[in-house]
Amino acid sequence: MTYVDGFLAPVKTTDKETYLEFAKSCVPVFKKHGALRLIENWGDDVPEGKVTSMPMAVKLEDDETLVFSWVFWPSKEARDQGWKKLEEDPFF
Repeated sequence: MTYVDGFLAPVKTTDKETYLEFAKSCVPVFKKHGALRLIENWGDDVPEGKVTSMPMAVKLEDDETLVFSWVFWPSKEARDQGWKKLEEDPFF
């Protein structure tokens, strides 16, 4: 069964292009270690909740945009092995 890791991150809105360049450079490294696909979502119309929300989870500031990234793996086992290899990869 496919396994998915999801990540939330606040990124300075003015740094969008820099962030996207970095994200694109990560794709081959993740795929080398078993990932099937990576998806980056640049926040647009992400409301802040009253009790909890994605913007509140990352303590989003006025000059930041919320990014939601997904990494698809063939299985949890492949994901666990992939992350071990990523931790040792000189790219990071």
